[in-house]
Amino acid sequence: MSDFAASVQLALDRDIRSCEPIAGGDINRGWRVETADGDVLFGKSRPGGSVEEFANEAAGLNWLGEVGALPVPGVVAVVDHGDEPGLILEWVEPGPRGEEAGLGRGLALVHQAGAEGFDRLAPGATGGGIIFGEAIVPLNPAPPPAGFAGAYAGRLRNLAGQAHVRGALGASDRDLIEKVADRANELAGPIEPPARVHGDLWSGN
Repeated sequence: MSDFAASVQLALDRDIRSCEPIAGGDINRGWRVETADGDVLFGKSRPGGSVEEFANEAAGLNWLGEVGALPVPGVVAVVDHGDEPGLILEWVEPGPRGEEAGLGRGLALVHQAGAEGFDRLAPGATGGGIIFGEAIVPLNPAPPPAGFAGAYAGRLRNLAGQAHVRGALGASDRDLIEKVADRANELAGPIEPPARVHGDLWSGN
């Protein structure tokens, strides 16, 4: 049994029959997990990853799923043992494409369910940001931004500043982004309430 399989067994508190790697994923590894009593589950993991990251993903999935507008994989367990943390979800069989209209209607209902505020983590999630490579996207700022324009301007300024410090963005480009951020209220359009969003919605997810 692999180290991750042993960690899954501890997280589930159930014997497992197999834990086999499967194709897919981007930065994470995918697994097909079968329990001793025949349940099939999906696992995702990353060596050296953060337990908090996977726990926050679990909180986000639960938050999206509680709306009931679209099928969302149920969270079974967070794997917090060993050096390869991960997440165990319901197994979803591949289905046909071509349900774009239904997906759009469901997403609209999810968005309309609302959120606590802009740039906020899902209820139950912890931490102050999300790490993408060398960049940290700050979340749950205090005080919270006043509307979408304030949140977006803060995001632009923060990421432009990080890129400039790393040498990935010149001073003139950083200043140009600052000017766009200064016009956020003008450019953002009509004021709208915060929406409940996935945040990483693409075909691979």
